[in-house]
Amino acid sequence: MTEKEKAGFQGMHGAFSDIAGRRYFDGNVLTVPYESFERMMEAVSRSNCTYAILPIENTVAGSIYQNYDLLGESGLAVVGEVSLRIKHNLLVTNQPPLDQQERIAILKKVGSHFKALEQCIRFFRDNPHIQQSVEFDTAGYAEVVAKQGTIYDGAIASKTAARLYRLHVLRENIEDNPNNITRFLVVGREKQLFGQKASIRFTLKHEPGSLSRAIAAFAREGLNLTKIESRPLIGSPFEYLFYLDFETGNDMTRTGVAIESLGMVADSLDILGYYDKGGISQED
Repeated sequence: MTEKEKAGFQGMHGAFSDIAGRRYFDGNVLTVPYESFERMMEAVSRSNCTYAILPIENTVAGSIYQNYDLLGESGLAVVGEVSLRIKHNLLVTNQPPLDQQERIAILKKVGSHFKALEQCIRFFRDNPHIQQSVEFDTAGYAEVVAKQGTIYDGAIASKTAARLYRLHVLRENIEDNPNNITRFLVVGREKQLFGQKASIRFTLKHEPGSLSRAIAAFAREGLNLTKIESRPLIGSPFEYLFYLDFETGNDMTRTGVAIESLGMVADSLDILGYYDKGGISQED
């Protein structure tokens, strides 16, 4: 039997990155947990993993800026994307056998990753007696509650985490916004030569009109920009790196013309990767 390729993710099994990786690869790749995004990306660079699952933006909490920086610094390539509908659930131990509201009433602390807590503000506003606890990972804290928690502790995590760590789903879908979706990039070592989408990064001269001139070629070539993000350019105060995603329409000729035009006005330009457009997946 051929050994499965590996895809790294940050957190513990049952984390949303783990679920996104499983959906993207349809179970054909072994997902491997790492304690940090940095370690995960290093594993790909060192060929310990073939891929990394990197969350890059959320429809509620916005962009994950540290991962833009990490992607740009890694030298790795974007080879795919997947979006996951994020459903946060309140997980507790199975005892005592109280009804939902009574059980919530005795909770003293609920922990999760800070992004998950940010996406469940209404729940904590409605239950001000519960202390929020910022933890390193959604699923990781679910495991802590399962092993060490008391009846006064809860976790916010996926239903997959509840199954893995044998916790009870006390309340489903406590996220504030039903359109809570996270987009993940699939990162590897080898760039692909074409795809339905592209991600690039570039720097510009710090002068009036430079950004409008830089992106004008994409409009001329009929290419749809789907994301633009700026990050501080280290060592050059108040100057920026720009990250740009656009749809190629599988027309690599027009794409090449647009990128060539951008290269004529940019101080630097890197193609982070071509990849196919990903759909929105569900946990279950």
